[in-house]
Amino acid sequence: MRRLVGNLVGCLCLAMSLAGCCFAKEWRGILPLHTTRSEVIKLIGDPKHTWESGAYFDLADGRVTIEWIDPSCEREYPIHMESKDARPDDLVLNIYVFPKKPISLNELDIPKAGYMTLGCHPNDWCTLWNPEAGFGFTAAKGGIDKLFYRPTADEFKAWLAGHKGCERSAKAAT
Repeated sequence: MRRLVGNLVGCLCLAMSLAGCCFAKEWRGILPLHTTRSEVIKLIGDPKHTWESGAYFDLADGRVTIEWIDPSCEREYPIHMESKDARPDDLVLNIYVFPKKPISLNELDIPKAGYMTLGCHPNDWCTLWNPEAGFGFTAAKGGIDKLFYRPTADEFKAWLAGHKGCERSAKAAT
């Protein structure tokens, strides 16, 4: 009996440690589908601008845009920011980081494999996305000039399964 309980506890610990690996990559402690709007404001301050589905934050090293999702699913996602109905409990959906100076791939602590190409411009930029890591970036000749953090595909699917009333906005779907 003790051996069975020990094995069950061991399996539970292993399962819990693996579950943590499934979360999207975080940015400065902000994690998609986990961090609330009020927590973001505590970490990086009030947004300087809003535009359609994003809130812009100007930082010393660049600009960050965050898109939100309503945890109660009363509003379509991403939440339309021009409506001025942002709530403290809204969750981060997507994070887009635009550094002032492009950075090299070597400077980033990112997975090196699993990327798919979302698009490229001949002789200029390419956007790569890793759905298993919840991370992507746009690389140009000068370096990486855009980073984006989203829920992993599995995490977002599981979240939506628990929030069946959530609907994507028609504007965001185009």
